[in-house]
Amino acid sequence: MLGTLQRGLANALQHKILIQCAKAIDYFGSFLFRHKHRSTPIAIKMRQHLQQVPSLVTEMVALLVKQILTDEHTDVGIMSHPLLSLILADGAAFETVCSSFVSRQRPGVHPPIHTEAFALFLES
Repeated sequence: MLGTLQRGLANALQHKILIQCAKAIDYFGSFLFRHKHRSTPIAIKMRQHLQQVPSLVTEMVALLVKQILTDEHTDVGIMSHPLLSLILADGAAFETVCSSFVSRQRPGVHPPIHTEAFALFLES
């Protein structure tokens, strides 16, 4: 189901679908954050699922950051809520994505994205 939401966020042609996918991912990130240190049955099952798919949160963060940084038609307000929820749930995923973006910059093609830019991005 989360993969479907991720594809919907990446490929939605209708604005309403994009909003619904973003809201659902926001709820998912909020759930992860709120239950991060709990030992309820649902929290344990979610942690087990994430252990089976360890890159899921990182991939979602990467998609949101990519859309915010590169898609001129993306509404930052819509994307910022799920991104913040996922960052709170798994800060290491955001660090991984930031490092990846910075390291993949080709020199001379675009102005380089520096690590400080991501720090400013979080402060906004």
